[in-house]
Amino acid sequence: MIQGARILVSAFILTLPSAVLAQEARKPTLTVSAGIGAKPEYEGADTYEPLPLLEFDHENRFIEVRSRGLGIEADFAPALTFQAGPLARYRGGRDDDVDNSAVAALSEVGESIELGAYIGGGAPLQRLGINDPGIVAGRLSFAHDVNEGHDGFLVEGSLSFIRPVTDDLKAIVSLSTSYASGRYMDAFFDVSAADSVASGLAPFSANAGFKDVGITGVIRYAFTDNWSAAFIGNYTRLVGDAADSSIVKQAGSPNQFFSGISINYKAF
Repeated sequence: MIQGARILVSAFILTLPSAVLAQEARKPTLTVSAGIGAKPEYEGADTYEPLPLLEFDHENRFIEVRSRGLGIEADFAPALTFQAGPLARYRGGRDDDVDNSAVAALSEVGESIELGAYIGGGAPLQRLGINDPGIVAGRLSFAHDVNEGHDGFLVEGSLSFIRPVTDDLKAIVSLSTSYASGRYMDAFFDVSAADSVASGLAPFSANAGFKDVGITGVIRYAFTDNWSAAFIGNYTRLVGDAADSSIVKQAGSPNQFFSGISINYKAF
């Protein structure tokens, strides 16, 4: 879940949208977030680079529109504890402008525009008969490249637990996993015979399958009704052919990390 902007904890986690947390009718809101994080240089890298964190979330009686990393999605579902809608996002490729000389010698992966949809929902644990003030939420998404970058698709799922520690402090833990198509795996983890000669990495052919599992932790503190800060940490472990690829085994790491901080402002 770390590659590119997908490692960003979404507007769901940064701003805790009322679709999950509020047990009241929707009313117009706008929250914006800005911050800085550090992410792997490319999927499977053991080197890191800074990443700006910019998010927004707007909700009214009829629709919620929010950014999610380098993408945007809409929620057309009328129920407070259920979300569903379309998504669109950008995914960077991989070129020769990377620190690792062996990976720089590999065939380039083009930039991708991914289109898809998601469903999700949340419920207070007390509504489920559990005497705890926390909230449990789940999400499942599908996105396919339409820009001939990796030319494949991803199915991503997550399960999150949100708990108020005090009136101003909330903690979030989220577990996630990703399933990648054969074309996605080919693009990011294959090493052809020609690439092997150019890079010195062992040839490798990756197949479709689950490519990672991850855990994210977030602490969100509200200074006022309008201002808050979020501290984010993520660990993702590449698995299956993603971890076995020589791009990862010889030139990178299956252990992928992300950390960041954001300041959030609720305009109304």
